[in-house]
Amino acid sequence: MVTKSKRFSTVLTLVLTFALAFAPAFVAPQVASADAPSLSFADIPGDSVTSDPDGITMTFESDQAGYIIYRGQCVSDTIVAVEGENTVTFNNVPENVYAEGDCNIYVFNEAGEISTALAVPAFTVDATAPKLSLTSVIDTPTTTSTPSVGIFLSEAADSLTYEGACDSSATSAVAGASTLTLRSADLEGAFESGTYSDCKVIATDEAGNESDALSIPSFEVILTSEIYIIQTGVALPSASGSTYSTFADDATRVVSLNVSHAGEIYADATSDECYPYPNTVTPGINKIMLTLDDLKYSDGTADCILEYRVATGSGDVSAASIATAPITITSLPDSSAGTGTPDTNAPDIEETTATLVTQANGSSVGFTFTVDEGGTWAIVDDAGAGTCSAALTGLTPENNLVHPGVNTIIVQAADAGLADGTYGDGTNTCDIEVTDGTTSANTATVNMPQFTISDSKGPSITITKPVVSPVASGAAVVFRFTSNEFVDAADIVEPDLLLSGDCFDADVNTAWDDFATDAVIDDEGASGNEDIVTPGLTNAYNTFTITAGEIDDGVYSNCKFRLKDAAGNNSNTVNIPTFTVGAAGPKLENAAYSAGTITNPVTVTFTSDKSGTYSFTDVGGTVLASSACKVNGYVSDLPLKAGANSVTFDNMDDAAATCYIRGYDSDGRAGTILTFGPFTVDDDGDPKLSEVTEVDPTTLSYTFYSSTGGDITYDGFCASTDVYAMKGNNTITFNALPEGLVADNCEVTVTSNDTADTLNVSKFTAMGTTPLSGAAGTVWRFWNPTTMAHFYTADPAEANYVRDSNPNWSYEAAVFKGYEYTDGACVDGTELFRFYNPTVGVHFYTPSVEEKDYIIDTNPNWTYEAVAYCVMAEETTGHVPMYQFWSDARQAHFYTIDAAEKAYVEADLGDIYRFEGIVFYVLAL
Repeated sequence: MVTKSKRFSTVLTLVLTFALAFAPAFVAPQVASADAPSLSFADIPGDSVTSDPDGITMTFESDQAGYIIYRGQCVSDTIVAVEGENTVTFNNVPENVYAEGDCNIYVFNEAGEISTALAVPAFTVDATAPKLSLTSVIDTPTTTSTPSVGIFLSEAADSLTYEGACDSSATSAVAGASTLTLRSADLEGAFESGTYSDCKVIATDEAGNESDALSIPSFEVILTSEIYIIQTGVALPSASGSTYSTFADDATRVVSLNVSHAGEIYADATSDECYPYPNTVTPGINKIMLTLDDLKYSDGTADCILEYRVATGSGDVSAASIATAPITITSLPDSSAGTGTPDTNAPDIEETTATLVTQANGSSVGFTFTVDEGGTWAIVDDAGAGTCSAALTGLTPENNLVHPGVNTIIVQAADAGLADGTYGDGTNTCDIEVTDGTTSANTATVNMPQFTISDSKGPSITITKPVVSPVASGAAVVFRFTSNEFVDAADIVEPDLLLSGDCFDADVNTAWDDFATDAVIDDEGASGNEDIVTPGLTNAYNTFTITAGEIDDGVYSNCKFRLKDAAGNNSNTVNIPTFTVGAAGPKLENAAYSAGTITNPVTVTFTSDKSGTYSFTDVGGTVLASSACKVNGYVSDLPLKAGANSVTFDNMDDAAATCYIRGYDSDGRAGTILTFGPFTVDDDGDPKLSEVTEVDPTTLSYTFYSSTGGDITYDGFCASTDVYAMKGNNTITFNALPEGLVADNCEVTVTSNDTADTLNVSKFTAMGTTPLSGAAGTVWRFWNPTTMAHFYTADPAEANYVRDSNPNWSYEAAVFKGYEYTDGACVDGTELFRFYNPTVGVHFYTPSVEEKDYIIDTNPNWTYEAVAYCVMAEETTGHVPMYQFWSDARQAHFYTIDAAEKAYVEADLGDIYRFEGIVFYVLAL
C-alpha cells in the first residue's frame, strides 16, 4: 500500500457509506422534540493532549439508536449510534487547542428528532516537536565540575533526556530560555578532568513529540593540572608539589617550568618570598625569572613557593589553585647583596629609552629602563602637579614590582590616560623611583625624558569572542572584545558608539541603533570597574551586551562596531561575525498590498529567502489558533516558496486589521515576522448567500455564493469541517450521511462583522459513494487544475481517499494497469519510484534507480515517497508506452499513455510542454 502523500494533509471529511439498521427514509424535523435522544459521556479523556490527529477517543451513552452528527473540526468514521454505549474516535483532527464545546456530538433517531449537543471536553492536538537551541555554551577549558549551558525551547518540555557523557538533574523545562547544569552520566555526579564531546539534550513535550537531539559543543574540564621544574642534569620530579633544593643560575634566577595548561604563576600568598616574571605560562616549557622580595626574607637564602592557576575559556584565571600542590624552591641565594651580607646599596638604574616621542596611539606613554636588582617602583612628581600614575606592563596583581634587567612602565592618568600636554624637564615631571627590598629600603630615581601627549588616534579594538549563534528569540546578544586603551563609560555616549549594517535601525536618525541605550559595556576582568573598557592585559576583556528583546529575529551578517575615546578619536571599525537571532528561519520582507479601505479578497505579496511554511502569529510571534487574517480558513503551516510569494485573505471580516506572519524552514526554525497592514476591509453590506449548485447526493459536495468572507455554521442534518467562507463561490463537503437519508432542513450560515445570513440547502437524498475498485494493478488518474498536473495511484484506498476527501483533485478514470508491489518486491517488471515536490505540489515518477538516488542525494526540493507500483522498463508485447513532457513554466511533468493526447500537447501546448520521451511501459486496460 502506498503511503499517503503530504499533499493530502489538509483536514477534510472522509465520506463513507453506511446503512442504518432502521428504515432508510427520514423526515427532517423542524424543531427539537422532547422525545429526541438524550446523550451523556460514559468515558472521556478529560483535558488531554495527544500528538496523534486520530488519537482522540470518547465513549458516550445514548438512550436511543440513531445517526451521529459531528459539528466543529472533529469528525469520525462512526456515524451509527446504538442504544447504550457508543465509542467514537475522531480522525484527522487539525493540530490546535480545543476548548470545551469546540467539537460537539448530536444523535437523531428514526423519527428525525435531534438530541441537544454533547459538548466534547477540552483537548489539544499537538503534532509539532519542540525546537531546541543553545543560547550559551561552556567556556572551555573550565574548572567547574558541573558546568552550565543555556538553552531555548519553543514550547515547554515535559521531559528532558540526555545522551553521551552528560546528564542533569533538570528533567523538564519551561518554554523560552533556561539554564541546564550538567553532570557526568557515568559518575552520576560531578565531571572528572577530561574532554567531553558527545553530550546531547532531547526535549519531549506533553504530547510526546520528541525534539531533535541538540549537541553541546565539546568542552574540557580541568580539576587537576601538572607543573614540573625542568633543569639540565637534574632528574624530573615525579609529581607536582616536589621540593627542589638547588638553583641553576644565581645571576639571573631563571627556572624552567613545564605546565599542562595555559594559566598564570603566582607566589604563594603565605610565603611569597619571590615573584615570578613573566607570570603567564602556556602548555609546555616556560622560562620564569624569579625576583626576590628582600622585605620578606633574611639576607642569605630564600624559599620561593610558586602557585599555578589555570586560565579558563572565559579568559579569566581560576580563583584557587588547581595544582596538586605548590612547588617549593629552596636554597635561593641573594645574588644582589651576597649571601649573609646586608644590602645597603641603592639600585643602579639606567635609561633605555632616550627620547619619548609624541604619543598618537591613545593617552599613554611607555618608559623602559634597566636595574641591577629587584624591588618596587613609584612615581615621584618633582613639580607636585600629581598628573602621573603608572602601571607595569603585563603584571597583575603585583604590578608595582621591578625585576633585575629590562623593565617597561606604561604611564597613564588614572583610567582615562594622561591629558594632552608636555611632560618632563621640570614641567609636570614624571620620574621613576625604584626601592629595593632590603630593610634599609635603598632608593634610586631616574628622570623620564620630556614627552608629549597628543591623543590623535582612537582605540584599537578586537573581537575576541563572537556572539554564540543562534541566539534565542528575545534573548540578550553578547560578544567580547579587547581595547588597547581605557575608555570610561562616562565618555561613551550614543554618537560615540556605532552599530551599523543589519544592526542599524534606519528609523533612528543617528549612527546609533535605538536599542543601544539599553546596551551595556562591562569590564569583566577587574572587579569594581563596571562600564569601563579596559586595555587588553592578561586578565582584562570587555563585553558588549544588547539587552534581551531589543533586537529582532533574523540573520545579521554585516554588523559593525566601534568606540570613541575621551579625546574624540574613533577606534577602528570591526566586523561582528555573522550571528542569527531566533535561529536561521526564513527572512520575510517586501510586503506589498493596497492600503486604506479595500474589499475581500485581500491579496498581498512578499518575498522569502528560503522555502518552508508560514503561519499567522501575534506581534510577538506566537502562532495563533485563530486569526482575523485567514487564508481559506487556515492560519498555520501554509506553503512558503523561496522568492516571491502571494497570499489572499479570502474571508476577512469587515473591520480594520493588521496581520502578522512568520516563516519556518524545513527544520521548523522560526524566521522573521512580517507585518501586513493596517488596512480596512469593507465589503459594503452584510453577508448575502445564494445557492450555486445543489448537493451532489453521492459526494455530498455543495457550492454556494457569499457576498463577504466569514465563519460558516450549520444546522439540521448537515455539518462539515469547512468552517470558513470567502467572498465569491464556496464549495464545501458535508460530513457523511447514511444512504437513503432525505435531508430537507440543512442550513448554512455565514457570519461576518457580527451579522449573518442563512441559506436553506435544497432538499436532497443521500446516495452514498461507490468505492473505486479494479483488478490488481489498476492505476487511477486525477487532475489538479491549480497545479495543472496529474496524479497517478495504484492504491485503491488512496484513490478513494483522494476522490472523496480532497476537492483539489478531480477524479478522471482508471487509465491503465501496472504490476503489484507486494512484500517489498515487484510481482513482475521493475519498481516505479514516486517523488513529491511540496513547493509546487506535483509528482515525479522514475523507474531508474540511478535517477532516484541522484535526486535523493542532490535535490532537496523533491521528497521521496515510496514505490508507486511496478512497470516494464523495456517495450514488451501487450504494453503501451508512457510519454513524459516537462514544463519549465509550471515546473512539472505531464504524463500520458494516450497517443492522441500526446499529439494534442505537442501541437497545441508546445510552448508550455517539451516532450522528453518514453519513460516506461504499462498494460492497457
